[in-house]
Amino acid sequence: MTATAAPTDTQADPREVPGGGRAHPVKHIVRIVVVPAGRSPDQHEHLTREQLVAAGTALKKMPVPGSKGSPATTMFDALKPTDIVVVGKEVASIRLIDDSGKPVLSPPPADQPQPARQLWEHNPVNTDTVLRVWTDSDTIEYRCDRQFEIVRVERTGWKIHGAPEDPFGAGRHIAAPSTADAGLFVWTSGRLPVSANNQQYKATFKIGDQLIDPDYVCGDPPPHP
Repeated sequence: MTATAAPTDTQADPREVPGGGRAHPVKHIVRIVVVPAGRSPDQHEHLTREQLVAAGTALKKMPVPGSKGSPATTMFDALKPTDIVVVGKEVASIRLIDDSGKPVLSPPPADQPQPARQLWEHNPVNTDTVLRVWTDSDTIEYRCDRQFEIVRVERTGWKIHGAPEDPFGAGRHIAAPSTADAGLFVWTSGRLPVSANNQQYKATFKIGDQLIDPDYVCGDPPPHP
């Protein structure tokens, strides 16, 4: 997801005011990409700079599914900060960084200078990698070229009384082969309930024998984590 910009004095962004989600619902497409990184780090062992560079190089060699006939674009160029890059047993994201090293939440138009793209290990400080989802309007579709399952969803950070433990609903969440894109597996949520407002969640995915757990936050509008 590309986070919406803060509203200005001259024009309020409809996705930043209460009810803006229902007026402009979004299906957030989240890509999950598994890349090699030499020696796999142990669970919760920090990725080394060498592993991140190797993973970035691998992304630069990966074509974007469905990009035939369009200008050459690699996954390194196409991934958003809220997409998920699996490196061994850890998670990283492509972040957009300006000249001062701060994250760029909304990329400029294509005809303007573009921010630098860098692969970063997930870190609680990097809130631009947290998916912001509007309740009672938005859905999330996860896509990966490998079979995956959401094995657990749990509230994290603050725990709001009455917020559901799993806003995706009861039962197992198992990806199925895509009917539109051969070789991809997809799972799509329903609309997240209003009772999840302002709650941050960690969804744990199982891909092969690997477990990864990126965060998302819900609201109307969702708070900035």
